[in-house]
Amino acid sequence: MFIPYDLVRMKQILIRMNDEDQKFTWVQTHKELVEYLKDKEDDQEVLIKLLSDAGITGLHDEEIKGTRKDLEEIDPFTFFCFINKYPRRRIKILQNIADQLDITIPEDDLGVPSAQGQKVMMFPFSYDRKDNEISALWRFFFDALLDSIDDFQFSEILNQYGVGPVKITEALFYIDPENYFPINGPTKPYLRSVLEIEPTFESYTEYQAILEEVRQKTETPFYELSHIAWEWNNRYKAMIEKWENLQQDYKVHRKENGLVDEIYKWEAVQHFQDTFDLEADDFAANLKDAISKSYNLVYQNSKGFIIKAATYFPEEVRKMFRLLYNEEESLEQRLLDFEGQAEELVPKVSEAHGKELNHQQDERTLSFYLTMRFPEQYPIYKDDVYQYLLSEVANQESKSAGEKYLHYLELAGELVPTIEEDQELVKTVRNQLSEDCYTGEQKWLIFQDILWVNMRGNTESNYWLFQGNPSVFDIEQSLKDGALSSWRVNAHKDKIRPGDKVILWVSGNKRGCYALGEVESEVQENTAKEDELPYYKEHDKENGFDQVELKITHNLANNPITYDQIKNVPELADLKIGNQGTNFSATKEEYDALLATAKVKLNTKRYWLYSPGPNANKWEEFHSDGVMRLGWEDLGDLAQYDSKDEIVKALQDLFDTDSSKKNDATANWEFLHEIKIGDAVIAKKGRSEYIGYGIVESEYFYEESRDNFKSTRKVNWFKKGSWEEPKGDNVVKTLTDITPYPDYVARIKKIMGIEESKMLKKEINYPLNTIFYGPPGTGKTYNTIKRAAEIVEDRRIENYVEAKEIFNDQLGETIEFITFHQNYSYEDFIQGLRPDIENSQQLTFERTDGIFKKLADNALKNWKASRSPQTKKQSFERVFNEYIQPLVEGEVEELEVQMKRVSYYITAVTDKSIEFRKSNGATSHTLSINTLRKMYEAESVLEIQGLSSYYSPLLEELLDIGKSPGETEQVDLKNYVIIIDEINRANISRVFGELITLIEPDKRLGRELHIPAKLPSGESFSVPENLYIIGTMNTADKSIALLDIALRRRFDFEAMYPEYIIEDQQIYDVDVLKMINERIIKLKGHDFQIGHSYFMDEELSLKKRMNRKVIPLLLEYFMNDEKEVKDILSHAGLEVEDNSWPLRITGKK
Repeated sequence: MFIPYDLVRMKQILIRMNDEDQKFTWVQTHKELVEYLKDKEDDQEVLIKLLSDAGITGLHDEEIKGTRKDLEEIDPFTFFCFINKYPRRRIKILQNIADQLDITIPEDDLGVPSAQGQKVMMFPFSYDRKDNEISALWRFFFDALLDSIDDFQFSEILNQYGVGPVKITEALFYIDPENYFPINGPTKPYLRSVLEIEPTFESYTEYQAILEEVRQKTETPFYELSHIAWEWNNRYKAMIEKWENLQQDYKVHRKENGLVDEIYKWEAVQHFQDTFDLEADDFAANLKDAISKSYNLVYQNSKGFIIKAATYFPEEVRKMFRLLYNEEESLEQRLLDFEGQAEELVPKVSEAHGKELNHQQDERTLSFYLTMRFPEQYPIYKDDVYQYLLSEVANQESKSAGEKYLHYLELAGELVPTIEEDQELVKTVRNQLSEDCYTGEQKWLIFQDILWVNMRGNTESNYWLFQGNPSVFDIEQSLKDGALSSWRVNAHKDKIRPGDKVILWVSGNKRGCYALGEVESEVQENTAKEDELPYYKEHDKENGFDQVELKITHNLANNPITYDQIKNVPELADLKIGNQGTNFSATKEEYDALLATAKVKLNTKRYWLYSPGPNANKWEEFHSDGVMRLGWEDLGDLAQYDSKDEIVKALQDLFDTDSSKKNDATANWEFLHEIKIGDAVIAKKGRSEYIGYGIVESEYFYEESRDNFKSTRKVNWFKKGSWEEPKGDNVVKTLTDITPYPDYVARIKKIMGIEESKMLKKEINYPLNTIFYGPPGTGKTYNTIKRAAEIVEDRRIENYVEAKEIFNDQLGETIEFITFHQNYSYEDFIQGLRPDIENSQQLTFERTDGIFKKLADNALKNWKASRSPQTKKQSFERVFNEYIQPLVEGEVEELEVQMKRVSYYITAVTDKSIEFRKSNGATSHTLSINTLRKMYEAESVLEIQGLSSYYSPLLEELLDIGKSPGETEQVDLKNYVIIIDEINRANISRVFGELITLIEPDKRLGRELHIPAKLPSGESFSVPENLYIIGTMNTADKSIALLDIALRRRFDFEAMYPEYIIEDQQIYDVDVLKMINERIIKLKGHDFQIGHSYFMDEELSLKKRMNRKVIPLLLEYFMNDEKEVKDILSHAGLEVEDNSWPLRITGKK
């Protein structure tokens, strides 16, 4: 059995401590105290006074329940318990008592267990004493010292009020720490894990058997072992806690990202299992094939040597593997033998190969062989993973080479049980495995993957310059085509790792930075990717080469950062370009400088300096109309020009000139193509005055009816006034992109008093309650995702990919998504009672919040917290776990919670409930952990019928532990969004209940007419103003006119019907879509049209699109009326296959 903490090393440390400063001095003090106690059975008040004089309080009894009086009787065990009830003061108390009695004064209390402060006495109060309990304890004391306890006496004391298994062994340890050992929270895990002793007992005989087993396994004195166990347990608990945090983070990562990045490990194992044959005739070929999918799991040199060795000396290598896989021999010996035999083969293989070789059959390589053969028994090993395990989990020193793998296995053996217990994690991984993957015992592969994923996520990135020669590979075109996803690695192979940042540089005449990216794999040998082959100009297609997977994060192929643009940038003066080679180190400063430029080139928000007419003579008109316009009327509609050169030619013809007209052409081209919705426009007058600031709100359009300035975009002008440019150096041009000059932009914004956050906030003015409605496939989900992302970010987002990333990241946090159905109820949405299926004793129900109430409570909590600085507070989970730890660890049997006049006692804690008994009886009662959590977060007691008085003192104790007086933090206000898909499918009145009034904008918390509601549970509930509701409604299922009138009055409705032109996106076979919808509108109305999204998948042909998606929908609309659907298809110009059912088309007529 593996010992996580090096016991031998710890003992050596303790011995040194004994040599330097004598420890365990309390043992002698306890011995002398025991001698003093022997003749005090008839003089117990002296003992009580001794305790009182030493500073101990709480020495009271109760003759009448609830009425306290001074304690008059005491036993020896309780005497020691009172001394040890104060963990921080007990050494001073013991020293005080020793000084009063003139006995040995102790210097330490190492190994002494603390007595539970809420239950110190080992006998009940006097009103409840029945059987001479105190006298029985005195007899037990004397018999314990004489080692004459029998099972009956032990059982009698064990079952006495206030005792129990933990306390009785601790009490015996107090009076004789050389012959008794405490079986408590800190020592139980140690006994199980280190000494392999099961610490459960019911009788004195069984307890003594445990002590004897301990004596047989260690010569360490019990008092010293108690301290060792305490230290080990602290380290062990810390290790398990850290590991479980990593495991939880890993589980979330795998749920969100899948297993695709590391699935090759599972594939490599399965391939080995399917292929490897120790008795194969051609063993070298078999071995080579079996380990061919090793990728980065083993060094290429290691793999190359063993394959060459098997080629020249197959029987010797076969024997090596046979011995390595012989599980009857010790692992340590097998590893030593394999490495030694490989060492002996080196000169022979080198001679046969004609080249000096290095075997490199090290711990990593041997672990690979073992995992491939026995994946149910051995984890994958790499030194960096081992070092991460030591630093982040085990807090131990690294072993020497040759011992690391064995140490790694020892640590793994202690941690993998948490994986076995987490069936959700194992199921998550299993569900992501393909048919090519190993599907057997998963814990060891998951163990290494947990470490690898967390290590990769917490390791600082390296920075690299990957340089490509266009005469070898067409980088520019591969980027434009989205085909580049890997890169050849010739240098720094041992340093490049996943997560590293990459600058992609093209050499030659068009030199520059064409992309930024991120490494996604370890360096691994492979042949060129099929998608990349067309871009190679010189390439050996047969042989593999070392490469990494690459993710392009900023594709600049259409607008690269050229050498001329950066040659004078100080941060890039030392960029390693122009050298021979493909891989060079770079710096964070170099990467960041290029990243900043890349963002400018790709930025969806740009800043434009604009003159509204000559000397701003059109400003008042344009500001009033909320637009920006350009002149050059003779050019006509700018949309007719396909390039800037065409505009240049048109201007030259119009003005009969040979001049370049570059500035004029650029202004028109940029007005047409470069300006985007969300860009900022700064209106200027002349060269020294700014007169307005606005945000672009529309695409380009042409106003034919105007006499001049016909090229137009809508602008929301936020600011109007006059601000002087101190330097008086504004450009003369009509339209200028000043985004590449961030200092200039910042100066203008400062001059004009522009606060970007306030400007952006005015952009987002969405209704609190919105329903998107329309037929299927019209973009309701698409727009819902984008709208939700904009609401939680409080800004416009033009890039849908960015919006989707935000949506996914916030789902379950500030965004919730649900789908209504006919059985959806108030209990699902707001709050209801649910049976407690984990309660095996009796059928009970617990109050459960629905998804809307949970999100509303979170939004409300944030809204309140943002109003003023908040006192810092630890999480409820952390504080609650700390509070109940003595009970959970078995150090106490109950936790006392003091109320104003009496106490109640917590007896057990489940995942959902706190079980307690009142002081006047044994009846079990429960408190809800979830309710307590809400109270802790709100810092106030909720009105819970009959139980508020029990929650209140417990809440006070938790807040005392969790709050940090004097430390405050400012919480930012957030927006929250709940998306209700298919909102029309549920019974709205039944689902919303009283909430239908609360969601009205003016009834929200924070608004003038705020109305709270009292839920059936008695809990007060409000909907805050930072919670948005977005619903979607399929009009093919139900007309908007049929919606619940109460719902219609409280929501804004946004129609979404088929589009036939969408900027920057392709809709295929638009003519077919139009004709189908024309016919549907005539037959059934607008609500049953076919949405454009069915015609946007470039992977589908017209035939597949119609047969798989559109025709089934038409048949549903027209209730399988074959004739009606055929007429629609015929009207759209489509040929229907003869005698087909379901209907199918063969193509266009």
